[in-house]
Amino acid sequence: MNLNDIEVKIKNLIDNKTYKNSEFIYEFLLCFDLPKASITRLKKGDYNIAKDKTDILWKKKIFFKECSNNIYEEY
Repeated sequence: MNLNDIEVKIKNLIDNKTYKNSEFIYEFLLCFDLPKASITRLKKGDYNIAKDKTDILWKKKIFFKECSNNIYEEY
């Protein structure tokens, strides 16, 4: 996989919007050809080491936190 492939997959993800908002991060990770089994385990919580269970922290991979429409209102 090269950078162009990743870029095309991410553009398609954003343009098509065939996912629920709560599923965005998992669809985003699939754009990088990460194993589906690992992403499923992340969804179930096996790989999620975040203290706040509304966040997603996959060690040495990604940290994701949902925020409101205006990110500056959050902090």
